[in-house]
Amino acid sequence: MPLVLCPGQPHRPVAYGELNLLDGGRSHYWLGHLIVDPARRGCGLGQELARQLLGRAFRGLAAARVSLVVFPENERAIACYRKVGFRADGWEVHDFGAYARRVRLLRMAIEWGEWRY
Repeated sequence: MPLVLCPGQPHRPVAYGELNLLDGGRSHYWLGHLIVDPARRGCGLGQELARQLLGRAFRGLAAARVSLVVFPENERAIACYRKVGFRADGWEVHDFGAYARRVRLLRMAIEWGEWRY
């Protein structure tokens, strides 16, 4: 379920993210591919994008939990996710075959009862 933010100009996207089902039996969703136009970073668009995706998950889909993964050195993204309620929830190792790389990613999560929007 993709979401594109185009504030003010409908054909000029400034942010993109996805909400995907991770485990239907446990109503667990994940956010992925969140990106904000580099020229518009630092303006709260990442938080707005994450809030809207969380609203879709918790209000629209009755999610019990939403998680995401982020590169641990991406401090700005981690701060953004914390501001909307995510907390650190462990680590995951992912293989990026096209780049012949294996990376350790920080998993962050938020539960229905922790969500405040």
